[in-house]
Amino acid sequence: CTLAGSLALAAQRVTEPPPRPRAAGARGGVFRNPGVVVITPVFLALGMVFGAIDVSGVAFAQEQGHKALAGVLLGCYALGSGTAALWYGARHWRRPLARRFLAGLGLLTAGLVPPVLVGNLWLMMAVVFFSGLAISPTIIPGYGLVERLVPPHQLTEGLALVSTSVGVGVAAGSSLSGRVVDAYGSHAAFLVPLGSAVAAALIGLAGSGALGKRELSSRSIAE
Repeated sequence: CTLAGSLALAAQRVTEPPPRPRAAGARGGVFRNPGVVVITPVFLALGMVFGAIDVSGVAFAQEQGHKALAGVLLGCYALGSGTAALWYGARHWRRPLARRFLAGLGLLTAGLVPPVLVGNLWLMMAVVFFSGLAISPTIIPGYGLVERLVPPHQLTEGLALVSTSVGVGVAAGSSLSGRVVDAYGSHAAFLVPLGSAVAAALIGLAGSGALGKRELSSRSIAE
């Protein structure tokens, strides 16, 4: 499935941005853009959410005596995200990208509260499905914001930066939640993704002015 999806994505050209030469007199990297300075740590925190959820979910299933169902539990989280992605992509949105991104961060944070409280594996599967519904409506406008905020000739650099931030966050979140699992158990470990989501929401809210600045590039694929 991964190979087929990658080949299909590489073959289509509809959403591929055209190559843009560097503008005359343009200097500096994307970190000179205030919006990128805000959104990069937000994506780092989101990566921590994803990494911590994986480790915490596996530990929870093991503590419940159903280690073999750990993949099913994480699959419910992914199913929620995929379901929301289909719904999100099928709609025509009028609300600005920045507002959608901030709303997604808020919903993601709220959705990570119940896993801290649930003590039953089957109920946890339902809970993480609904928690996963907030992932795609957060990630999609987030990448769309990068596309709209950075100059066209820096688009690849901007997208690579936030993608790298997610990867670093996943590693950090996995490591931190693993330590918490060893010391306090899986329920305490679910506080790691919750805390990371709170941090992401607070950073996004504090930098909302930079995220909502006038767009510089062409129409975003997230719209």
